[in-house]
Amino acid sequence: MRIEYIDGGFVHYLDNQVIEKIVCTGETVKIGTKVIELTNGKRLESDVTEFHGNCTIYFYNKPPKQLKIDFSAMYHSGHAISVSEDGSKMFVVPWENVIDGKRVGLWAYDIDTGTLLWSFPKGNVGSISVYDDDIVILGGGLAPRMSIFKLDINTGEVLGELKSGTLETLFELSGSYLLANSFRGKLSVVDVESMSVVKNYGSIFKSRVINPSNCLGIVITEATVQDNTLVISGFESSPNGVYDNNDFEGKPFTRVIDDNFELV
Repeated sequence: MRIEYIDGGFVHYLDNQVIEKIVCTGETVKIGTKVIELTNGKRLESDVTEFHGNCTIYFYNKPPKQLKIDFSAMYHSGHAISVSEDGSKMFVVPWENVIDGKRVGLWAYDIDTGTLLWSFPKGNVGSISVYDDDIVILGGGLAPRMSIFKLDINTGEVLGELKSGTLETLFELSGSYLLANSFRGKLSVVDVESMSVVKNYGSIFKSRVINPSNCLGIVITEATVQDNTLVISGFESSPNGVYDNNDFEGKPFTRVIDDNFELV
Protein backbone atom coordinates (compact mmCIF):
# COMPACT_ATOMS: atom_id res chain seq x y z
CA MET A 1 0.00 0.00 0.00
CA ARG A 2 1.28 3.47 -0.92
CA ILE A 3 -0.43 6.76 0.00
CA GLU A 4 -0.15 9.95 -2.02
CA TYR A 5 -1.56 13.32 -0.96
CA ILE A 6 -3.65 15.28 -3.47
CA ASP A 7 -5.54 18.55 -3.16
CA GLY A 8 -8.54 17.82 -1.01
CA GLY A 9 -7.73 14.20 -0.17
CA PHE A 10 -5.53 11.14 -0.56
CA VAL A 11 -4.90 8.36 -3.06
CA HIS A 12 -4.33 4.85 -1.66
CA TYR A 13 -2.58 2.55 -4.15
CA LEU A 14 -3.17 -1.20 -3.70
CA ASP A 15 -1.55 -4.19 -5.36
CA ASN A 16 -4.00 -7.02 -4.59
CA GLN A 17 -4.99 -7.47 -8.28
CA VAL A 18 -8.62 -6.67 -7.37
CA ILE A 19 -8.44 -2.96 -6.59
CA GLU A 20 -5.92 -0.66 -8.25
CA LYS A 21 -6.43 2.40 -6.04
CA ILE A 22 -8.88 4.22 -3.78
CA VAL A 23 -9.18 7.97 -4.27
CA CYS A 24 -10.68 9.84 -1.31
CA THR A 25 -11.68 13.45 -1.90
CA GLY A 26 -13.56 15.85 0.33
CA GLU A 27 -16.71 17.84 -0.27
CA THR A 28 -16.75 19.61 3.08
CA VAL A 29 -14.49 19.78 6.11
CA LYS A 30 -15.15 21.10 9.59
CA ILE A 31 -12.61 23.26 11.38
CA GLY A 32 -13.84 23.87 14.90
CA THR A 33 -17.50 24.82 14.40
CA LYS A 34 -17.08 26.17 10.86
CA VAL A 35 -18.01 23.97 7.87
CA ILE A 36 -16.07 24.76 4.69
CA GLU A 37 -16.80 23.48 1.19
CA LEU A 38 -13.77 22.08 -0.59
CA THR A 39 -13.22 23.42 -4.09
CA ASN A 40 -10.47 22.70 -6.59
CA GLY A 41 -7.16 23.79 -5.20
CA LYS A 42 -8.26 24.06 -1.57
CA ARG A 43 -6.03 21.93 0.63
CA LEU A 44 -6.87 19.98 3.74
CA GLU A 45 -5.24 21.56 6.78
CA SER A 46 -3.93 19.84 9.90
CA ASP A 47 -6.62 21.30 12.17
CA VAL A 48 -9.51 19.70 10.25
CA THR A 49 -11.81 17.99 12.74
CA GLU A 50 -14.32 16.37 10.37
CA PHE A 51 -14.15 15.11 6.81
CA HIS A 52 -17.13 14.42 4.54
CA GLY A 53 -16.75 13.27 0.97
CA ASN A 54 -16.37 10.46 -1.50
CA CYS A 55 -14.21 7.42 -2.03
CA THR A 56 -13.86 6.22 -5.60
CA ILE A 57 -12.67 2.62 -5.87
CA TYR A 58 -10.86 1.78 -9.12
CA PHE A 59 -10.99 -1.94 -9.89
CA TYR A 60 -8.78 -3.87 -12.28
CA ASN A 61 -11.58 -5.70 -14.09
CA LYS A 62 -14.76 -3.64 -13.66
CA PRO A 63 -15.87 -0.01 -13.76
CA PRO A 64 -15.01 2.36 -10.88
CA LYS A 65 -17.44 2.68 -7.99
CA GLN A 66 -17.99 5.81 -5.90
CA LEU A 67 -19.00 5.61 -2.26
CA LYS A 68 -20.31 8.63 -0.40
CA ILE A 69 -19.01 8.17 3.13
CA ASP A 70 -19.30 10.37 6.19
CA PHE A 71 -16.06 9.66 8.00
CA SER A 72 -17.23 11.86 10.91
CA ALA A 73 -13.60 12.46 11.77
CA MET A 74 -10.83 12.90 9.29
CA TYR A 75 -8.89 9.74 8.55
CA HIS A 76 -5.26 10.53 7.89
CA SER A 77 -2.28 9.59 5.77
CA GLY A 78 -0.65 7.77 8.68
CA HIS A 79 -3.16 4.94 8.18
CA ALA A 80 -3.77 3.45 4.78
CA ILE A 81 -7.24 2.16 3.94
CA SER A 82 -6.97 -1.63 4.20
CA VAL A 83 -9.05 -3.89 1.95
CA SER A 84 -10.13 -7.53 2.23
CA GLU A 85 -8.47 -10.07 -0.07
CA ASP A 86 -11.57 -10.34 -2.27
CA GLY A 87 -11.99 -6.56 -2.52
CA SER A 88 -15.44 -6.57 -0.90
CA LYS A 89 -14.64 -4.70 2.34
CA MET A 90 -12.48 -1.76 3.34
CA PHE A 91 -11.29 -0.75 6.78
CA VAL A 92 -10.83 2.89 7.78
CA VAL A 93 -9.06 4.24 10.89
CA PRO A 94 -10.41 7.62 12.11
CA TRP A 95 -8.20 10.38 13.43
CA GLU A 96 -10.28 10.87 16.57
CA ASN A 97 -10.80 8.11 19.14
CA VAL A 98 -14.22 9.36 20.26
CA ILE A 99 -16.94 10.12 17.69
CA ASP A 100 -20.32 11.46 18.86
CA GLY A 101 -19.55 10.38 22.41
CA LYS A 102 -18.63 6.82 21.38
CA ARG A 103 -15.14 5.33 21.27
CA VAL A 104 -14.25 4.21 17.74
CA GLY A 105 -10.98 2.76 16.49
CA LEU A 106 -11.91 1.18 13.17
CA TRP A 107 -14.78 1.18 10.66
CA ALA A 108 -15.54 -1.68 8.26
CA TYR A 109 -17.45 -0.79 5.08
CA ASP A 110 -19.07 -2.91 2.38
CA ILE A 111 -17.50 -1.69 -0.86
CA ASP A 112 -20.45 -2.79 -3.02
CA THR A 113 -23.07 -0.86 -1.04
CA GLY A 114 -21.06 1.65 0.99
CA THR A 115 -22.84 0.55 4.18
CA LEU A 116 -21.08 0.43 7.52
CA LEU A 117 -20.79 -3.24 8.49
CA TRP A 118 -19.32 -2.82 11.97
CA SER A 119 -17.04 -0.67 14.09
CA PHE A 120 -14.38 -1.58 16.64
CA PRO A 121 -15.11 0.20 19.94
CA LYS A 122 -11.54 0.58 21.23
CA GLY A 123 -9.58 3.64 20.13
CA ASN A 124 -6.09 4.27 18.79
CA VAL A 125 -5.91 1.41 16.30
CA GLY A 126 -2.46 0.93 14.80
CA SER A 127 -1.24 -1.74 12.39
CA ILE A 128 -3.85 -3.72 10.44
CA SER A 129 -3.24 -7.14 8.85
CA VAL A 130 -6.04 -8.58 6.73
CA TYR A 131 -6.57 -12.33 6.24
CA ASP A 132 -9.32 -14.39 4.58
CA ASP A 133 -11.64 -14.70 7.59
CA ASP A 134 -10.25 -12.24 10.12
CA ILE A 135 -8.12 -9.15 10.63
CA VAL A 136 -5.46 -8.51 13.27
CA ILE A 137 -4.93 -5.03 14.69
CA LEU A 138 -3.16 -3.13 17.44
CA GLY A 139 -5.40 -1.09 19.70
CA GLY A 140 -7.01 -0.55 23.05
CA GLY A 141 -4.97 2.33 24.43
CA LEU A 142 -2.67 5.25 23.78
CA ALA A 143 0.61 4.58 22.00
CA PRO A 144 2.24 2.28 22.77
CA ARG A 145 -0.89 0.18 22.25
CA MET A 146 -2.20 -2.27 24.80
CA SER A 147 -3.17 -5.38 22.87
CA ILE A 148 -3.15 -7.39 19.65
CA PHE A 149 -6.77 -8.11 18.65
CA LYS A 150 -8.01 -10.74 16.22
CA LEU A 151 -11.42 -9.77 14.77
CA ASP A 152 -13.94 -11.62 12.64
CA ILE A 153 -13.75 -9.90 9.26
CA ASN A 154 -17.53 -10.06 8.71
CA THR A 155 -18.82 -9.03 12.14
CA GLY A 156 -15.95 -7.37 14.03
CA GLU A 157 -16.36 -9.89 16.86
CA VAL A 158 -13.19 -10.22 18.98
CA LEU A 159 -11.84 -13.74 18.40
CA GLY A 160 -8.69 -13.36 20.47
CA GLU A 161 -6.55 -10.86 22.35
CA LEU A 162 -2.90 -10.74 23.42
CA LYS A 163 -2.26 -8.08 26.06
CA SER A 164 1.10 -6.38 26.20
CA GLY A 165 1.18 -2.68 27.04
CA THR A 166 4.35 -1.96 25.06
CA LEU A 167 3.28 -2.54 21.46
CA GLU A 168 4.23 -0.05 18.76
CA THR A 169 3.68 -1.81 15.43
CA LEU A 170 3.22 -5.16 13.69
CA PHE A 171 5.03 -6.44 10.59
CA GLU A 172 3.59 -9.16 8.37
CA LEU A 173 5.91 -12.13 7.95
CA SER A 174 5.23 -15.28 5.93
CA GLY A 175 2.05 -17.32 6.41
CA SER A 176 0.13 -16.50 9.57
CA TYR A 177 3.04 -14.93 11.44
CA LEU A 178 3.55 -11.33 12.54
CA LEU A 179 6.55 -9.62 14.12
CA ALA A 180 5.51 -7.51 17.11
CA ASN A 181 7.61 -4.52 18.13
CA SER A 182 7.57 -4.96 20.97
CA PHE A 183 5.57 -7.56 22.91
CA ARG A 184 6.14 -7.12 26.64
CA GLY A 185 9.42 -5.39 25.89
CA LYS A 186 10.70 -7.91 23.35
CA LEU A 187 10.80 -8.25 19.59
CA SER A 188 8.47 -11.24 19.19
CA VAL A 189 6.89 -13.46 16.55
CA VAL A 190 3.13 -13.97 16.95
CA ASP A 191 1.18 -16.81 15.37
CA VAL A 192 -2.15 -15.34 14.25
CA GLU A 193 -3.84 -18.77 14.02
CA SER A 194 -3.28 -19.63 17.68
CA MET A 195 -2.89 -16.02 18.87
CA SER A 196 0.27 -16.92 20.76
CA VAL A 197 3.89 -15.78 20.92
CA VAL A 198 6.08 -18.45 19.32
CA LYS A 199 9.50 -16.75 19.43
CA ASN A 200 11.27 -13.89 21.21
CA TYR A 201 14.32 -12.06 19.87
CA GLY A 202 14.93 -10.08 23.04
CA SER A 203 14.72 -6.40 23.90
CA ILE A 204 15.10 -4.08 20.94
CA PHE A 205 17.46 -1.85 22.96
CA LYS A 206 19.29 -4.43 25.10
CA SER A 207 19.80 -7.25 22.61
CA ARG A 208 23.24 -7.27 20.99
CA VAL A 209 21.74 -9.07 18.02
CA ILE A 210 19.11 -6.43 17.33
CA ASN A 211 21.09 -3.43 18.59
CA PRO A 212 24.80 -4.35 18.41
CA SER A 213 25.95 -0.71 18.63
CA ASN A 214 23.96 -0.08 21.85
CA CYS A 215 22.08 2.81 20.20
CA LEU A 216 19.77 4.96 22.28
CA GLY A 217 17.38 5.28 19.35
CA ILE A 218 16.37 2.41 17.06
CA VAL A 219 13.32 2.18 14.80
CA ILE A 220 12.41 -0.88 12.74
CA THR A 221 10.57 0.01 9.53
CA GLU A 222 10.55 -3.34 7.71
CA ALA A 223 10.80 -7.02 8.63
CA THR A 224 10.75 -10.24 6.58
CA VAL A 225 11.63 -13.90 7.03
CA GLN A 226 13.93 -15.45 4.44
CA ASP A 227 15.29 -19.03 4.65
CA ASN A 228 14.60 -19.26 8.41
CA THR A 229 16.34 -15.95 9.03
CA LEU A 230 14.80 -12.70 10.20
CA VAL A 231 15.74 -9.62 8.17
CA ILE A 232 15.04 -6.27 9.82
CA SER A 233 15.69 -2.78 8.46
CA GLY A 234 15.29 0.68 9.93
CA PHE A 235 17.18 3.60 11.45
CA GLU A 236 19.39 3.89 14.53
CA SER A 237 20.95 6.85 16.32
CA SER A 238 23.24 7.72 19.25
CA PRO A 239 25.48 4.62 19.34
CA ASN A 240 27.34 3.41 22.44
CA GLY A 241 24.67 4.87 24.68
CA VAL A 242 25.80 8.45 24.01
CA TYR A 243 23.17 10.99 22.97
CA ASP A 244 24.04 12.81 19.75
CA ASN A 245 21.97 15.92 19.09
CA ASN A 246 23.18 15.99 15.47
CA ASP A 247 22.01 12.43 14.77
CA PHE A 248 18.27 12.99 15.16
CA GLU A 249 17.16 11.19 11.99
CA GLY A 250 19.57 8.29 12.49
CA LYS A 251 21.47 6.09 10.07
CA PRO A 252 19.87 3.26 8.06
CA PHE A 253 20.63 -0.36 8.97
CA THR A 254 19.74 -3.86 7.78
CA ARG A 255 20.37 -6.92 9.94
CA VAL A 256 20.00 -10.63 9.19
CA ILE A 257 19.41 -12.79 12.29
CA ASP A 258 19.51 -16.59 12.06
CA ASP A 259 17.45 -19.13 13.99
CA ASN A 260 20.14 -19.29 16.72
CA PHE A 261 19.73 -15.56 17.35
CA GLU A 262 23.10 -14.75 15.80
CA LEU A 263 23.89 -12.05 13.23
CA VAL A 264 24.61 -13.44 9.78
